Amino acid sequence: HPQHVYEGDGPEIKHPSGVGIEKEKYPPGVEGVPRNNEISNNYIDGAGVLFHGQNAIMAFFVEGLRITHNTVRNIPYGPISVGWSWWNFNGDSDSIIPGIPTRVAGNNQINYNRLIDYGLVLTDTGAIYLLGSMPGTTVNGNYVVASSKYMLNAIHPDEGTSGVTGRDNVFDIGSMNNFELNDWGRKNNIHFDNTYTTSRTVRLGAPNVSVTNLRVHTSGIWPVEAFEIIENSGLEPEYMDLAPLEEVILVARSVVDAGSRVPVKLPKSFSGSIWFAPMDTQEFKPGPNMTKADLDKGVIYAPMEAGPYKLFALDDQGNIIMQSKGTLLCK
Repeated sequence: HPQHVYEGDGPEIKHPSGVGIEKEKYPPGVEGVPRNNEISNNYIDGAGVLFHGQNAIMAFFVEGLRITHNTVRNIPYGPISVGWSWWNFNGDSDSIIPGIPTRVAGNNQINYNRLIDYGLVLTDTGAIYLLGSMPGTTVNGNYVVASSKYMLNAIHPDEGTSGVTGRDNVFDIGSMNNFELNDWGRKNNIHFDNTYTTSRTVRLGAPNVSVTNLRVHTSGIWPVEAFEIIENSGLEPEYMDLAPLEEVILVARSVVDAGSRVPVKLPKSFSGSIWFAPMDTQEFKPGPNMTKADLDKGVIYAPMEAGPYKLFALDDQGNIIMQSKGTLLCK
């Protein structure tokens, strides 16, 4: 329950005005923190259109929660929100219960999600919003796309957030803020490394926080290392049929060596064919500027000729059913 910042409060924990266990909703041994749950491989488009303040995926006091490989897009507010309570349950001398910090959240994984177009109505959030202490929590391998807006961030740790690390995230966010790590609400001990982004903006100031290896590509044309992260995000191959192909295959722009193996994520069950070819190609035949995927092996190579290419999906009859949003630039 979001109000239960302590699990199974015993008589030693006295809330304001001396209220203790006799006023708790559940006695010790009955109440429990949700543990070791999983939210994975979901395709969520347009959640929160009636109640704009609702996040698409939202969890309060949780431990061992895995939010992985989801694709969330077109959200009025935020795609993912994890955590509850402000700093004032951290056990400090001026907190609600001095000397007894809340320990009911932690070891959560918010990894490999694809979060596209959020903050469409409300801001003061991020693609991933965090609140409160959650030691051991990771934010890895996520791909975020959004238009720059006031008070909108890629990752937004809010009051009291602590114990979070993240790495290998890719942000296509214009000039928007990457990380909200300002000195507000006693957030602390938050560290992010190896971020690929279009923006140089980072708000720092909180104690014991860091952003290292911020790799800025203002053009949004990604090196192959970032491209691999993008392709690994979102729905896994077994679940790619939940979404339109153009939302899951080659959604970004990347530069690769001509003739190299391209780390494109291919659907597990697809009876047609998939090709790299110049934009608006109508006839497909292997050659120096056209390559076909080996779907059995899940492999496709870049064309040998330098230039820009799209990824095409053809049905069993050879009809084009998709031309990718993203572009492969061969050099």
